[in-house]
Amino acid sequence: MSKDEYNEGHVRDGMGQASVTLGGELHVQQKDPLTNETWLRLITCPQCGASSGITLEARYQSSVAICPRPSGECGRAWSISHINAFQIRQMLHLATSGQAVALPDPRRVTVSLVPELIEDDLSLVGDPPHDRARNESPDTWSLIAGATFGQHDGPFAVSTGWARELVAWGMLVSGSLYDHLYPPAGGSVVDAHMTQLIVALAIYQASRRNDVPDLSHLHLEHLADELDTERASQLRALRPTSPRRKSGGLRRSDVHRLEHAAPREWDLWHRLAAEVVAVHCESRLRDSDTGDSSRPLAHRVKPWAGQLGSRRLSLARDGALDFTWYQGGNQGHAG
Repeated sequence: MSKDEYNEGHVRDGMGQASVTLGGELHVQQKDPLTNETWLRLITCPQCGASSGITLEARYQSSVAICPRPSGECGRAWSISHINAFQIRQMLHLATSGQAVALPDPRRVTVSLVPELIEDDLSLVGDPPHDRARNESPDTWSLIAGATFGQHDGPFAVSTGWARELVAWGMLVSGSLYDHLYPPAGGSVVDAHMTQLIVALAIYQASRRNDVPDLSHLHLEHLADELDTERASQLRALRPTSPRRKSGGLRRSDVHRLEHAAPREWDLWHRLAAEVVAVHCESRLRDSDTGDSSRPLAHRVKPWAGQLGSRRLSLARDGALDFTWYQGGNQGHAG
């Protein structure tokens, strides 16, 4: 699917196809739901019993295994429920980058597929020149938010960390995000960067609008509201303020892109950012449903599951958000 087709409204059509052929055998952990006993199960072809050299393939959110034997001998393909598309896409990335291929966690990001945009100029802009009073004396919300995270800079830096977290997970779940943002699948590094940036701006704006200084308490629905068509145009003109002039703002190069992007470019970035938030909202509803279908949905969903803090889905060793991807070594981590 081309980007032009995506701009015509085919937001969810990307297959996110990925396949990886195993060099040997693969064991997956199984668990007895009654006794909690765990054991390792060898993946074998259900028809011929072959276990070495099986191919795993992901399309959309489905996964299949393919027998290594030729079609004349077997070649069977079968649905494999205990390995998901989320894992297969990470396995392919490990294989193509020359790393050891192991079965990743089924729900958390073991290896990020988000590409880095390498630019010579990483300088940040200060607050808008016409807003010097705010630059000298940051608003109360920015100060409280900065104190909440123990940062020496503004909450936008933390917003970029949350955006990274949301995009890294969304790329592995959504076929359209995988195809548009992952370069080996035909995606664009610039589109990936700008998608993250717009998600970060939406997090910043939603937190400010709803007076949420601790960004982990921001509700996903409020974040989604900022990416509605009517509000999204405001994000393009948004320039985050910071308690310090030299941190917590936008890159100069990003300001240029936001100000000079063609309508179709902006539309694509906005749609991709909205898709990122949409897949998290959908996952939230699936994961937090208590299973009692007789109760209204609002009463079946666990309250905490709707907050940004529930989307900590990476396996960072120290459990921290990394926002150095955007503002470089001048910034730290948010726990």
